[in-house]
Amino acid sequence: MKGCNPLTDSEIKRITNALTCPRDRCLFILGIYTGFRISELLSIKVNDIYGKGGVRKELRVARMYIKGKRESRSTPVHPDAKPFILEHVKCLTQLHFLFPSKKGGALDRTSVHKILKTAFNKARVRFSGTHSMRKTFADRIHNALGQDVFKTQQALGHSRITSTTAYLSFKDSEISSGILSIKLK
Repeated sequence: MKGCNPLTDSEIKRITNALTCPRDRCLFILGIYTGFRISELLSIKVNDIYGKGGVRKELRVARMYIKGKRESRSTPVHPDAKPFILEHVKCLTQLHFLFPSKKGGALDRTSVHKILKTAFNKARVRFSGTHSMRKTFADRIHNALGQDVFKTQQALGHSRITSTTAYLSFKDSEISSGILSIKLK
């Protein structure tokens, strides 16, 4: 994760456009909107996110797939992710893993790394690994939660606050600005 930066809106759009397969676009968008680790995303089954009523409101990843295996983790499914999920699900020929490989079973981390690296290069965005999706989520949820580190910790499913702070991007310009804004009374 070190050296991994959160993606900008422009970069996300360019990468999404560079991903030509609905499966790969769905994986990338779910990574951005859920903050799940790549192994957690790859564990998702179709019925975890899609049922007779359409896209489910909440996505739960079972405890056995969560780092540390302490407890399962749930997140609401963002409305902006739903079209990508629907586009992908309608293309599936098997309804077991949400992100199947061509050989059967789920995609593996190495395949996802290659897929994303190719898309990032095509989009002219520096590739720093699959964790860039989680890092982007961390940055955005931290800002959406009023920069509350404890709520961000909960959203990321971290047991230690130090893990959470390692994900957050602190720009030198923001720190300098903060220092210069201090006023003595």
